[in-house]
Amino acid sequence: MTTAEILPHIFQLSSPDQFMIVEAIRNHLVGGLAPVDEEEFKRELERRMADARANPADDLSREDVKRRLQKRR
Repeated sequence: MTTAEILPHIFQLSSPDQFMIVEAIRNHLVGGLAPVDEEEFKRELERRMADARANPADDLSREDVKRRLQKRR
């Protein structure tokens, strides 16, 4: 079965089942991925959210972000 055939079936699963698949893949790849410090991640997310609230003029639209990412290819 190809990825194109598998993904639609995965997306039809419940969120908990999808999460279980994500965790299974992540556990399978351990060693290839750096462990995530969840507390550090949460602090960084909070910092970025506070910065976005304090500086709304600096925000980019989704279209601008997409355009920038496509230019990198």
